[in-house]
This record gives sequence, structure tokens and C-alpha cells, in this order.
Amino acid sequence: MRPVRLLPGVNDPPERFLEAGFEAAARDRGVPFRFELLRYEFEDLADPQAIARLEERAVAGNDGDAPAWLVGVSLGGYLALQCARRRPDAIAGVCLIAPYLGGRALIDEIARAPGLAAWHPGVAESEDEDRRLWRFLKERADELSLYLGAGAADRFARAHALLAPRLPRGRVQVVDGGHDWTTWRRIWDAFLDSGLWR
Repeated sequence: MRPVRLLPGVNDPPERFLEAGFEAAARDRGVPFRFELLRYEFEDLADPQAIARLEERAVAGNDGDAPAWLVGVSLGGYLALQCARRRPDAIAGVCLIAPYLGGRALIDEIARAPGLAAWHPGVAESEDEDRRLWRFLKERADELSLYLGAGAADRFARAHALLAPRLPRGRVQVVDGGHDWTTWRRIWDAFLDSGLWR
């Protein structure tokens, strides 16, 4: 079975994935996933060692396992992408559900470029984590199997619209809804039905 490692948003315990029916939806479709819930605390994000431990859990392999898919919602999507940026060869892909993609100032900068294709990240030595992530998405996103889904009224929709053109056709799903579990479950269903996880 393929491991699927789930990263929740900052205000949710990972069990919310189960309560929202993510595991049941895969089981009902006969999708051979083994779910693993990843837990973190908001305070961990300021601790490089805690982030390194989370990253190691996210990409760790077990004998005989296929590489894992990472599934992240909201801030969990950001963390999943950062793990994938550092260890692209260690995972099968990343399912981003309404991901937070960085601070407003950087999103504004990319939008004014206009867009990711025209944006120049600047000097690498001066980059923060958000800028490193967007540089990676601009230059090396093809190294990952990425799927992006979000509600049309999501609070991070502007950032999603900047990332979407960088992904292949069929790997972006926009549904009615906002930044909530009901919307995220519809996106998860669409991801399962797409077969892109194979």
C-alpha cells in the first residue's frame, strides 16, 4: 500500500482528516492508501530542529513501501511543499488543498511581475523560506508531481492563481466554496477520482 502522510492546518489536529472522511473516501474507491497523520504545533515552526524532525517523518521510507504522497491543507500544504522542496526524490507527489503559500508582500511582488513566469526571485543569499519556496516552484516544480485544489472563494485564492499556470493541465481543481473542510473534502474526492496518485 502507498503511504499517504497528512498535514493539517495550524488550528486543526490531524484527526480532522479522518472526521472529514478522507480515509473513508479512499477506502470506498478501493484506493490502496495507508494513512499516516502528522502532528505539529504552531510553535514548532520557529524551531529548525522541530521542522527537520517533521520533514524526516514526512519523507521517511519503509522497506517495501512505495514513496509517500504528502497531503497538506492550508499551512499543512505549505509545510508539505517545503518538505518536497528539500527532498523531491523522496516522495511520490504532493496534494495541496487550499495551501498557504507565503506572506502577502511576496504574493503581491509575484503578482506585479506579472505572474510567476515573469517574476525574478532576486539574490539567493538573501532569501527567506517563502522566497526559496517560490523560486523552487518557478524553476524546479517539474521535479514534483503536484496537485492543487481550492475553493473559488478561498482566502488564499490569489496565491493559488499564481501557482496554477505552472502546473500541468488536469492538476488544478477549483470548486465552489471557501477555506473549510466541506470544500476540502470535495477537492480530495476529485483528487482520488483523477487517478493522478497512481
